[in-house]
Amino acid sequence: MRPKVYLYSPGDTVRIREDLEEDARYYMEGDEPASDIVVESMLPYRGQTARVTRCFGKYKIDLDGGLLNWVDGMFERDAPDFMASDMPIGALLGERG
Repeated sequence: MRPKVYLYSPGDTVRIREDLEEDARYYMEGDEPASDIVVESMLPYRGQTARVTRCFGKYKIDLDGGLLNWVDGMFERDAPDFMASDMPIGALLGERG
């Protein structure tokens, strides 16, 4: 049996899709695709950036305290590796330390 391959690893930054729809089914990518349905408690996280905390066939993220299950299709594919708000203001302005 081959190990599962994930698009994201613990510590990766992901952006939750802004167009996430309640009761819609989204899928994991890969050889053994899993899926999950969006529930109402996921909707406030639309458009937000989160960190993956765990991979177990699906994902856990920090925003919801690891309570909900998330899958690849619930995340934007072109999410940045970091948010500008995570950087010191001087770095954003091009200042050198």
